[in-house]
Amino acid sequence: MTSPHQQLSWAFKRLAQAQSNRLDNLRFNAAFEALPDEGAPQQILAQLCQGMGMQNPQWLKAPDPVLLPCLAHTANTKSAPVITGTAEAGATVTLTATPADGSAVQTFTVVANASGAWRVDTGAAIGGNTALLANKAYTVQASQTDTAGNTSAVSASQTFNYDTVALAPIVNIDSATVAQVFALSGTAEAGAQIRVFDGTALVGTTTASNTGTWTLSVKAVDSTTPLHAMSATQTDLAGNQSAATNFTRTVDPGQLSQALLATASDSSTVGDGITSVGAPQLTGSNASAFGTVQVFDTFGGNTLLLGSAVADANGVWALGLTNPLSDGSHVLQVKEIGSSGAVLRSSDNNTVRIDTAVPVALSKPVLDPLSDLGTSNSDGVTNIVKDLIYSGTGAEAYATIRVFAGTNSVAVGTTQADSTGTWRVSTASGWNPNASTYVY
Repeated sequence: MTSPHQQLSWAFKRLAQAQSNRLDNLRFNAAFEALPDEGAPQQILAQLCQGMGMQNPQWLKAPDPVLLPCLAHTANTKSAPVITGTAEAGATVTLTATPADGSAVQTFTVVANASGAWRVDTGAAIGGNTALLANKAYTVQASQTDTAGNTSAVSASQTFNYDTVALAPIVNIDSATVAQVFALSGTAEAGAQIRVFDGTALVGTTTASNTGTWTLSVKAVDSTTPLHAMSATQTDLAGNQSAATNFTRTVDPGQLSQALLATASDSSTVGDGITSVGAPQLTGSNASAFGTVQVFDTFGGNTLLLGSAVADANGVWALGLTNPLSDGSHVLQVKEIGSSGAVLRSSDNNTVRIDTAVPVALSKPVLDPLSDLGTSNSDGVTNIVKDLIYSGTGAEAYATIRVFAGTNSVAVGTTQADSTGTWRVSTASGWNPNASTYVY
């Protein structure tokens, strides 16, 4: 244990630094003689100050933690984010960025201005700071050291993905020969938007799942040649657009089409094969006029007949299910049956995902510290009337989040949750609240 004199030496340096103009030798000596034999340095210093008649020396206290660092970008960004926050005036703020891959932590320092505001551009190599390395996920925290040398605890953390590259998506080769309406599948970055082209014509869009898989039903454009030159691109959550993946499909007018979700039952993005309807309607084409088709479902290792349907004069058929399917991925196959009961043709497989689970309730939206300008950064009070920033948690991965305000439920913002279900949205710039209190 350090001696009281060693502790006092520390304390006296603090006192001399901050209050040298108030030192009085006589009062100091009297206060010194009254000090206890043991005690922590700050306790000794506090008693010394009281003995000298210096009441409630605020400079003695360690500063509060820096408020939650605020990202000027969303949780996924293709440019190095600008991070802002508030601290004591003149305090030195230390911001740490810890990579999720376990590589070296990067540190940034900046001095808060006279109002306590600070700003770090993580992409700028200035002031001794090194620009943040791209294509990594980071967790950032900040602390401050005030002008008296006291260092705060670290702030709450915030995460972001600094991503500058999107690779070309993968398109699975399920079958090179297809009907005019057919399903595609592949992999991409989780949450990325997939766009598929037949030649130069956009024939469908979908969103990759939280595992990066995607499916999409498309209709090939009318053509005099059966071979179709197609391509797929992805735009990731940071906004990076990939190069195209080129592939071909041969359209065979005699090919029996796959079983697809009917438009009325396709509750997600049309064509993505995902629905919240437990007993959806299925449809297909390219059957023989007035021919009979059977639809089979393979799920959990078992294959069952879902039902039969009769095609119309154009070979289009529809089958409405009466019994709900279990949640999960169902592999469907269509077989055309002749009058003798023999199988005439079989379609390629197509996967339909049933998701009837009701999402859990979201956490209530809260003002980000960047927008919360009340007496604290969590009291929900602000004088900003446009472009408020709200955030929340508890969403499904990559779910679409819509924020509504007021008793009339005015839609004020839309965003997409990240892989952890965390979301952040800026309210519509055209929305201008005219009431003093809004409920979200």
